[in-house]
Amino acid sequence: MLQNRITGLKKEIIEYGALIEEMVTKSIAGLLERNETPLKEVIDILEPATNDLEIKIDDLCTTTIAQYEPRARDLRVVLMIFKMNSDLERMGDHVANIADSGLFLISHAPVKPLVDIPRMAEETIKSLNDAITSFIDGNAALAQQVCERDSIIDALQDQIFRELVTFMSSDPATIERALHLIRIANNLERVADLSTNICEDVIFMVEGRVIKHHFDKRGHETRSMDMDKIKVLFVCSHNSARSQMAEGFLNNIAGDRFQAESAGMEPGTLNPLAVEVMKEAGIDISRNRTKSVFEKYRNDELFSYVITVCAEAETCPIFPGLRMETLHWHFEDPATFTGTHEEKMAKTRWVRDAIKEKVAGFVEKVIQGIEPREI
Repeated sequence: MLQNRITGLKKEIIEYGALIEEMVTKSIAGLLERNETPLKEVIDILEPATNDLEIKIDDLCTTTIAQYEPRARDLRVVLMIFKMNSDLERMGDHVANIADSGLFLISHAPVKPLVDIPRMAEETIKSLNDAITSFIDGNAALAQQVCERDSIIDALQDQIFRELVTFMSSDPATIERALHLIRIANNLERVADLSTNICEDVIFMVEGRVIKHHFDKRGHETRSMDMDKIKVLFVCSHNSARSQMAEGFLNNIAGDRFQAESAGMEPGTLNPLAVEVMKEAGIDISRNRTKSVFEKYRNDELFSYVITVCAEAETCPIFPGLRMETLHWHFEDPATFTGTHEEKMAKTRWVRDAIKEKVAGFVEKVIQGIEPREI
């Protein structure tokens, strides 16, 4: 039964969260007590255990999708677990870094009494536990609290950094030890950030509200050079034709303003009909490779728009956490065309031209600031 499998997956996620909490607790305890035993346990036993659990959950998610073909909310829950699994594995790596620095620090004289790092660890554990709980219970309000509490952890990180810079400036002999303390604070902050990522996805899953915006210490929204372009992801079943053509046209028509990518539910091989008709249009996609939308989801890639170009939206679902706006454009799959080669080429040209027209209209609307849903 699908529901039994989902319940089992949720239990695995709870176990994973408890394992990360144990790693943080033992890493900080080993540091404070100057005891290498828990620190080595984190590195040699617990961190490898997180890798094994990540593989187990990954396999369970993949087989669940393949065996049960979940739809709607069930699919969103499985994909959410898929994404959380990746986030938790990354947390394990960060905590292993903390334990590694702890081993160095306990073999040297203390730089200063540790006050803020234990406080930061407590807040980090609380954020992690609340993130897991918010997902299991579908509690968007609790998830929102975790997101808002992230500023407390950031403030502690800043305080630790400023204080240690003072120590390093006044006594260069403390530099290496101080840098390890900063490394611990930075890795705690990353664990907390990953907990916040989970909560952002919970809020989207429960309320459909996107809050994937991050701010600097003055409250100003941060931007990177990559964000100068509007990122668009085109999705179809196999990433073999329709989404590849849409990606090619958007980058060709407005590559100075947009960054287009494409992916598929089950990546296949590039459709030679699509390659040929795009070559006729002056766009070479022959070197493109097909990509999995699951990997983009796992990597937490953000797009301003996700556009499905399948024949039926229901068979090409949208994934929470990937985007701010979602659109569906209906195009037939060239892989289903029958007849002679020229007949199939003619049908594929029609799809190509329809995609080009749709992309051009999308660009015009977005640049003019008009809601593109009307395209």
